Amino acid sequence: MRPRTRLSRRVAEEVRPLDSDWLRAHPLPVPDNAADKNSRGRVLAIGGSATVPGGIQLTVEAALRAGASKIQVVSVESAPLSLGIAMPEVAVCSAAESCWRDCNEKLGSAFELLGNVRCCGRRAGDVRW
Repeated sequence: MRPRTRLSRRVAEEVRPLDSDWLRAHPLPVPDNAADKNSRGRVLAIGGSATVPGGIQLTVEAALRAGASKIQVVSVESAPLSLGIAMPEVAVCSAAESCWRDCNEKLGSAFELLGNVRCCGRRAGDVRW
């Protein structure tokens, strides 16, 4: 096991578990009456893997908690069914798992076209990347 760094010790001291009590105390935001679903934020989440499909689900939950109302997910072929059942309010589609290996370069140009990307991260659940 690697020795803890000063930063990792500090982070470990600040970490708090997000249990059901915390989630009840911090419900999803309530939109004002003037807001429609197009004005509350849209998210396109691209990611997931066959072995760790829950990572993209956590991303979507965070987007919902932040107030986004239109969320689309693109994930590996084996993930959409479970994601769709767990989150029926989210539009989910799949891409062939074999294409994920070549996706990094293609996504770069897609993000340039989107023009409004606020966050982009690489998934860690698949060592083939």
